[in-house]
Amino acid sequence: LVGEGDGPPVPPGISAKGSDENAVARFFWAYVPAGWVRVGGDPDALRIQGRPEDRRRIPPQGPRGFFVARLEFLAGAYTHYLSDRSWHELKVAMRHVPRTTPDIEKGEPYIGYDDKGQFTFAATEWGPLWAVVGVSLSDAEDLCRWLTERHGRDGWEFGLPTEDEWEMTARGADGRHFPWGDVFDPSFCRMAKSRSQEVGSGEPVGRFPVDESPYGVLDLAGGVLERTATPQPVHEGMYFVKGGGWSRLEVFCRGAFRNGIDEWHVSDDIGFRVVARRKK
Repeated sequence: LVGEGDGPPVPPGISAKGSDENAVARFFWAYVPAGWVRVGGDPDALRIQGRPEDRRRIPPQGPRGFFVARLEFLAGAYTHYLSDRSWHELKVAMRHVPRTTPDIEKGEPYIGYDDKGQFTFAATEWGPLWAVVGVSLSDAEDLCRWLTERHGRDGWEFGLPTEDEWEMTARGADGRHFPWGDVFDPSFCRMAKSRSQEVGSGEPVGRFPVDESPYGVLDLAGGVLERTATPQPVHEGMYFVKGGGWSRLEVFCRGAFRNGIDEWHVSDDIGFRVVARRKK
């Protein structure tokens, strides 16, 4: 799955017992080569909040593609970011803790911390292999800056995918409606009908192997909605999110579907995944 030579380093907190760092990287990252792809054009998504069909080169210039995490960013890895006192003091880190509402004072945190200022899952229902949710756009962006500054190999920078990068990853070069093809089946991904009895977002990522894109990336149709770096052009402060979620219906699972979310909004079904690009 990893191409273009050695891939990016793996974020702290991602490990596999009995495997070396390169083996973990090959699982964690997928390489998406540059090329022309179809975006938009799905009539079922267009009727609600899709976009007209277009062909675009992604990235717009240059021969290099990008690396994208095969999994949504994990809560366990997020605790390493929160616990890094060389990056931010505890009181600053508290502003980025996953929470139930944007109000830091009133929102209930999903992750606690011990007397040493290290963030843990003690006394919570969360687990390290769950997708991190309850974070704003600025939280996700600061996490990416941390990866670039503290844990990025020279020549790499981390960020959120653009809408085009996300859609290319999910739909491949042929513009399929879902990561696996054009026909929907709720049992193929984690969404409202496949998890109708579930309350809350808790479940490890990667439980639906059919929900895999042509590039080997998981949970793009289901799991949690994912933030992108692309602003909604009409409403200032709104950014597009893509993909389905554990509480969402079929239209959200369609790769061409887009939804505008306020940059400060937090929810228990909105998370993100990271991409890595070579610095110019």
